[in-house]
Amino acid sequence: MPGGLSSGDLGTDVMPAMSLERSLAVRACFPPTAASVRAARSFVGSAVDGPAEVRDTAVLLTSELATNVVRHAATDFEVALRPLNATTVRVCVIDQSVGVPVIREKPDDAEAGRGMTLVATLAAAWGVDRQPHGKAVWFDLAPVSLRAGSGATGP
Repeated sequence: MPGGLSSGDLGTDVMPAMSLERSLAVRACFPPTAASVRAARSFVGSAVDGPAEVRDTAVLLTSELATNVVRHAATDFEVALRPLNATTVRVCVIDQSVGVPVIREKPDDAEAGRGMTLVATLAAAWGVDRQPHGKAVWFDLAPVSLRAGSGATGP
């Protein structure tokens, strides 16, 4: 695969699927397993080009959304990245569940349940788009772009 990604980097049960649906979109599909969370982080980390702290934020927030899919939706999921403009990238995690994530107030000593709070706090914007067979939870980050050779496809 372009951009230094190999099927070994994504795990043996993960089959990246590039799509021409949207210009410059980079996409990969994953099964609902714990290993897929790691693979999704790796996929996003290799595709995002920007300051280390922004790339790290993209990886962290992708991890939170992918973990939500594995824990709550238990469906296959897709991670899609696309530029919104020259300095902003949207990361979408798409699954087949209609359940929408919510931000919950948690006590300071809670061990779980802060994922969407992190997304809301660290992303430039975030949201949920309902789809005919599930939803897309997305977040925007800036200043970043997609790495040249990351598998982005053009018209």
